[in-house]
Amino acid sequence: TGRRLLGAPVLLQDWDAEAEEGAAQYWELFLDLLLVAAASSIADEFKNDLTPGGFAHFVVMYVILVNGWLLYTHHITSRFEDTSLVHSFVLFVYLVGFGTCIVNASFEDARAFCVGAILLRLSVLIMLTSIAYCIPRARYFCKALAFVTLLAIAGLSVPILFDGDDTMTEVGLWMAAGVESLAEVLMVNMLRGERLVPINIDQTKERLGALVLVMLGETVLSVTITYRELKEEHREEEEDGESQQHNSYYYWVLGLSFLLIFMFTLLFFHMQPDPAEHAFRRSRTYGTLCLLAHKVLGLALLCVGVSVKLVVKSVMDPEEDGDLSPFGCRLMGCGVGAALCTLLFIRYMHYGNKKEFTVANSLVVIGTDARIDRIVSIWWWTIGVACIIPFAFLPVTMGRPLFAIAFYAVLLLLVCVLETSYSDYIGKRLDKNRRPGEEQAFVDSTASYQGATK
Repeated sequence: TGRRLLGAPVLLQDWDAEAEEGAAQYWELFLDLLLVAAASSIADEFKNDLTPGGFAHFVVMYVILVNGWLLYTHHITSRFEDTSLVHSFVLFVYLVGFGTCIVNASFEDARAFCVGAILLRLSVLIMLTSIAYCIPRARYFCKALAFVTLLAIAGLSVPILFDGDDTMTEVGLWMAAGVESLAEVLMVNMLRGERLVPINIDQTKERLGALVLVMLGETVLSVTITYRELKEEHREEEEDGESQQHNSYYYWVLGLSFLLIFMFTLLFFHMQPDPAEHAFRRSRTYGTLCLLAHKVLGLALLCVGVSVKLVVKSVMDPEEDGDLSPFGCRLMGCGVGAALCTLLFIRYMHYGNKKEFTVANSLVVIGTDARIDRIVSIWWWTIGVACIIPFAFLPVTMGRPLFAIAFYAVLLLLVCVLETSYSDYIGKRLDKNRRPGEEQAFVDSTASYQGATK
């Protein structure tokens, strides 16, 4: 208990230290709430501008906000800890910058948005300066991350300097988004050996899981709050019979939307490995690609949330007459398809080309049981085929919002049931083949984080 006015940051993890279980701190949970508000803000802006240009602005705002969130919750808190009051004040500045971005998350307010984004990143630079001063071991890492952050600040300064110039605003935003998105790749190439400070994989797993849950949560907000707003708006305009019909349609959308995000949640967390088997353990390349893939997954899930907003509006608004625009149908289908493709890619980063991995708490060794090898192959093919189906059936779902959301929800339900059946069969077969008295083989999840990530 207690807090120091001035304190020295400490390393959470190093190459020659045993892994310790990481967990989110209370300020990270508070930051997660801000990310919820940010997701809702940019989703609302996109809903009001359903054009290719509006989609581009939606993507770049998402990337800048998520990169800013990961600057602290991944790059800082998964490597270092600082509980001093001064650090808390710097964190307060970071939160104010994040809040400024949220309330100005639109292309029309890009100047104010960039001011908040710069304030956020300046606070991170102050944190990195303190870390570099107190931990000589981390100076190379802090310099590299500070260099990337300064490049992003330079890009974010362009919309401020050229206020009113849409072309320069877009150039500046995309420059900042692109530089930070490639930050991991840049640092992998700049920092060799022990110059790169290792992350606590448990902490990063929890943070990336929070990112996915927040973007899935936008669908919950879309299907509940949007309904209440539309219900109040049309309460006096509708006749009683028409109102009951729209309400019945809405509850179908509510149930199917919840089923959709529930299945996505099960699919995502079912494939999460122990830290010893994580992509961050395999190599720097696998870890970098895994991190980038989680950003893409969050974007795809947020697109699904926006499409659900449009579905609720189509079934509640008398002027829509139950029809969903072609853009809305494509957004939902492509969002679900892109999310499934990204889940497959993340799965490959964790398990692809591995001869040994854990399934149902048992160690699977490829080549020792032909039937298990066959089931594993079918498992991969099932997920692969499921990725194609949303794109292939786009013409069938056009203009039919209830059918579209039901189709995608049932597809994910089927994939989840099949995947669980495969893992259950493999676990039971391994138990059956185990000799009496033989101990169950597990992958050591408490191994040192030195491994391939060094």
